[in-house]
Amino acid sequence: MKRFSLLWPVIAVASISLMQYQPLANAAVASQSTKARVEQILKDAKKAQLGLSTPMPIETVKANLGKYLCRSFVTRFIKERMVRLTYGDQKGKWLVPGSDDMYLFIPNFSWNNKTSVYKLSDNAIAVSQPFNREEGPWIEDAHVETAILTKENGKLKVQNISYKMRN
Repeated sequence: MKRFSLLWPVIAVASISLMQYQPLANAAVASQSTKARVEQILKDAKKAQLGLSTPMPIETVKANLGKYLCRSFVTRFIKERMVRLTYGDQKGKWLVPGSDDMYLFIPNFSWNNKTSVYKLSDNAIAVSQPFNREEGPWIEDAHVETAILTKENGKLKVQNISYKMRN
């Protein structure tokens, strides 16, 4: 059973790869109670991510993110989004430097009829929303953002964030 449970992140990523070619038509729409629970998890996760603009020890970063993100995603987020300060009174602490780029951050889901929540399996849920082209400091073409949540130690956590361009 342990081997199988370790494969869930792989299965979830494979499912997302397949979804690039097939919409979530085969996935079951999540119940209202599941949607509400997932919405709260993602809002709390986003708040934890946004709080990383203040320097803090890496242990605190991992503890804060680990409540909402799978271990592998915490590691990826730290590696790709955070910097370790090497000078001053905050030396050795970590933070996310200021940026308009929200790569790997929980998407700004509207939680209205544009936001879809699908149950991929008993252990995986996808939240997806299309976004229109936006102008501004960053020009973003029309795209779809998806958050995948999987169970880790019995608790739903964010396993991945994906971005797919729309035609």
